[in-house]
Amino acid sequence: MLLDTAIYESLGETTDTASATGPLHAKIGDLKNRLDYGVVPRFAIASDATKYEDLAEAQYAVGLVTSTPNIWTEWTRLRSAKVFFNGTVRVVFDAEEDVSGTGRVAVLVNREGRGTLRNSLSTSYETYSEDFYVAYGDEIAVFGGYTSGGTCDILIQNFKIKFDVANAASSGVARNY
Repeated sequence: MLLDTAIYESLGETTDTASATGPLHAKIGDLKNRLDYGVVPRFAIASDATKYEDLAEAQYAVGLVTSTPNIWTEWTRLRSAKVFFNGTVRVVFDAEEDVSGTGRVAVLVNREGRGTLRNSLSTSYETYSEDFYVAYGDEIAVFGGYTSGGTCDILIQNFKIKFDVANAASSGVARNY
């Protein structure tokens, strides 16, 4: 009898709200939601709708860069964020340098150069914007460095990731049983 009670308590009610930490019925509901998410996935479409932002200004002393951005060990990470969906996002940020003509920045996805390498930064803020395809779990980061001369500091602010979210069913695609 005591064993039956323990089993029923761990099963929970069939009406339990989906929860990864709840009783078995709740966990099954959570698993079903996760599977449905994979079958009818949400995806991002680049837009002007800001979904993530880090507006703070920060100054970084960056190192000499003698290689392309996919060799990330020489580059300094200035900003980064991780995404948990598939699709296209717009990455926007402002950057400037303290010594004109030697600073450079690049957007890397999973530490691989994907975007335009921005050479010869200005000594006043310029806004950079570019769209990137990302997958669930990808890291989007802005890295910086300098090309020659003494040292260089890069300032960055207004790092934003912009997109709209759609799901396949609302875009005219649905599961076919």
